[in-house]
Amino acid sequence: MKLSTFSAMIKEYEIRPIDSDDLKERERLLAGHDHSVIFEGNILEFENALDWLKNQLNIDKIDYIFYGKLGYDYGFFELFFPNETDATKFEKILPDIFTKFPNGSMMRSAGLDNFVYQPI
Repeated sequence: MKLSTFSAMIKEYEIRPIDSDDLKERERLLAGHDHSVIFEGNILEFENALDWLKNQLNIDKIDYIFYGKLGYDYGFFELFFPNETDATKFEKILPDIFTKFPNGSMMRSAGLDNFVYQPI
């Protein structure tokens, strides 16, 4: 997973612009949540991020938007937080969340088709 900004995300989606419904949903969510964290990654990484939020911050439900695929199961996600403390904790840990595979290897994306592996 790789942290991003709204402007960087918009630039990545220039080829296939973000759906206007997603932008309206973003406005609605930001009206009720003061903070958001944007990252790019794959679906498995997103699920790992949700697991971390549930287990480490005791957040059972998080509002989010998946802005669409840039590659196979890969794209930008925006998660919305009601407070700065939780958003900041998540933002700090996000680059260190690796996906662990059954063979013991660990990997995270660092951009589209760019991976970081942790030795076994």
